[in-house]
Amino acid sequence: MKQKKRMQRKILLSMIGLVVLLLIASTYVIRQKVLQPQGDYITRTEVRNELDAFCQINEQKDAFSEGLLLLTKQDGFLTYQEAKEISSILKTDLPFINRYGKKSSILISDWTLYLDLLVEQYGQNEITKEEIALVAMGDQVSGENGICLEEQEVLTANGTLQDLSGKAEEYLNEKVSAVLYNGSILSITECLEPKLQLKNVYITNAAELFSFFWKAYEITVPCENDDVIVQCFSKDERVCDITLQGGQITDCKLKTELIGGKLIKVTEEAAEIEGCGLIPFSEDIAVYQLYGTLCSKSTKDLRIGYAFSDFVLEDGRIAACLMVKDDDMDTIRVLIKNNNYEGRYHERAELSCDHSYQIITYQNGIEIEREKRQAGESFSASLEDFHLGADRIQVIPDALSATLELDSVTRSQGTPRYHGTIEVEREAEGLIIINEVLLEDYLCKVVPSEMPSSYPQEALKAQAVCARTYAYGKMIQSGLPALGAHVDDSAGFQVYNNISEQASTTKAVKATKGEILTYEGVPVGAYYYSTSCGVGTDTGIWNTDESDKPAYLTAKEIKMSSLDTKSNVNASDMTDDMMTKLEDDEYFTTYIQSIDSASYEKEEGWYRWNYTVEDVDVSHIEEILAARYESYPNQILTKNSDGTYESKEIGKLGKLKDIKIIKRYIGGIAEELLITGTKSSVLVTGELNIRYVLNNGEAKIYRQSGDTVDSPKTLPSAFFAIDTGKENGYVIGYTLSGGGFGHGVGMSQNGAKAMAGAGMNCDLILQFFYGNSEVTTMQGE
Repeated sequence: MKQKKRMQRKILLSMIGLVVLLLIASTYVIRQKVLQPQGDYITRTEVRNELDAFCQINEQKDAFSEGLLLLTKQDGFLTYQEAKEISSILKTDLPFINRYGKKSSILISDWTLYLDLLVEQYGQNEITKEEIALVAMGDQVSGENGICLEEQEVLTANGTLQDLSGKAEEYLNEKVSAVLYNGSILSITECLEPKLQLKNVYITNAAELFSFFWKAYEITVPCENDDVIVQCFSKDERVCDITLQGGQITDCKLKTELIGGKLIKVTEEAAEIEGCGLIPFSEDIAVYQLYGTLCSKSTKDLRIGYAFSDFVLEDGRIAACLMVKDDDMDTIRVLIKNNNYEGRYHERAELSCDHSYQIITYQNGIEIEREKRQAGESFSASLEDFHLGADRIQVIPDALSATLELDSVTRSQGTPRYHGTIEVEREAEGLIIINEVLLEDYLCKVVPSEMPSSYPQEALKAQAVCARTYAYGKMIQSGLPALGAHVDDSAGFQVYNNISEQASTTKAVKATKGEILTYEGVPVGAYYYSTSCGVGTDTGIWNTDESDKPAYLTAKEIKMSSLDTKSNVNASDMTDDMMTKLEDDEYFTTYIQSIDSASYEKEEGWYRWNYTVEDVDVSHIEEILAARYESYPNQILTKNSDGTYESKEIGKLGKLKDIKIIKRYIGGIAEELLITGTKSSVLVTGELNIRYVLNNGEAKIYRQSGDTVDSPKTLPSAFFAIDTGKENGYVIGYTLSGGGFGHGVGMSQNGAKAMAGAGMNCDLILQFFYGNSEVTTMQGE
């Protein structure tokens, strides 16, 4: 009996002990739940990536390495103890440290608070917290080259990002707040919107796997909404707004209003379409090229003067532009500047025609009146006598061979005559005059205006190919889209119709009909200039990024090869070593003050020249600096007291202590000019700015040919050495020893002349100046 009671007591005590243990355990669990609330835990990998980014921009790898080593030991979630050690190393207080006592509890949402502190304290504007839309990732997305994104690469509304957080897939089709660095997502901190709407996408396939093109990418996502699939299959329209949520398309809104017509002009805000008027762009406008390979373009790629595109409308605005074809382009639109090329606006337009012609009046792109005029009968227009609310007048001869005489404009040839049509448009500042003309007719008036007709035929042919290439490039992407023109008729583009047609230049244009220079299938930047000093440079002189410098335009010596130039124009001593040596000021000074007997242009008057300013006018220099600063504020920099340079308003220079070229670019062309005064110092960058600043508007150019030339605005080139004259330590004058005429990039026209005279044909001349480009034929020729 006693034994039985003892056994019962033991059982009772065991049960009581078990209850006590359960109570203790439950109390611990409850306490742990208080210590460790529910939420998304932060992984060591995510924190490791964050700290690594902060280390990189703060150059504190060593200082932070101890904390990083803690995180690289294992995967899993970050613990309180690890976070505390990180906080100690970074000397930044965690706002939640004391909340959990001394336990090594896993930290959860609190890490976001600490990350905000790190971004503020260590981000240095390179690590940022931003709102981004996560559209799709990995093999859901392929670029225009057909290559899919990497597994952890995610497409956003602003391009692609690498996902280092490991959370992008979880947040796809959502707008989120994220911490970004160097093209990567370090962390995603919260969801801001649970779905995305993409505007003006182009549908490529509507089925259970729905494909669409958006911002240069084709995206494929599931679609389980049968109504969306049926709607898209039953319509011809392809532009729509779609909604993405939960990894698939949930809604689609097709846009069905479509118009077409000749594109007259394109501004940043609108496009004018003949017969439809000026129509504004929507905020989310998209431009798609449908011919060839489907790809995204911009409004700058729309072809002015052609009906190559359809326009999708929504609520009276252009939502999308569809470039549907790439047809023959044989006309160019040229803006005619006023007398002396002083500006683009005219007070009056007065013209006549040697054949009967029509005058068509438009209001907001829509024809409102048509009138017939006889041969010889004149027509004039001014701002005051534009009638019936008209804003554009088009003058069209009845015969293609007719010529229009523009009596209100004078050129060196006298009154210019034009083929094609003339348009007069009313603007607030005055009248705009545009000549739409066949490209080949345009070139017949460009080549004699850009190169003397007396030059050898092979040089004239090379000039014709360059001029056609340049013009064609501007026809593809207009130089003056807001004015409805591809180019103007001045030296800002190519001089057109300043000198009348000449038999030799017309022959060169016809002999090269349709020929352009291309590199990898794209028209080259066919830059040219008058005369070299024996060397040329490349586009880097215009602050072109190294990656954007054309491979076909290289700095080189423009001199006779020691080998047979007819068989190998590149086999010469045009070494990179020589071009680099010319960047040294002393070496260049010796070069420019001598004559290289092998230079093609050694006999040209502009090959060497001198320019002397005897009495420096400081106020004139300040005036030119202020004008150049207004046009190019990032290229005219004032020196601060700490030695740094800043773009700011030009102050007084005081007395001049020095004027010096402090940096030369490849080939020796002046790249940076420092003007040091007693009150301020100014750094002038860019070859054209330097040419303007050192021209006093009065001194003459003394050419090696013995003649003098006026130089009222700018120096002939930036290939020069400077020698200052001083009194009592201050600059009172300077002399420039220079050479060449023009910017020095591309083809030297007088170099081409000498090469043709030496027996080189057009193709060899072009090969010499434009490297590995090739002569091809324009589409349709």
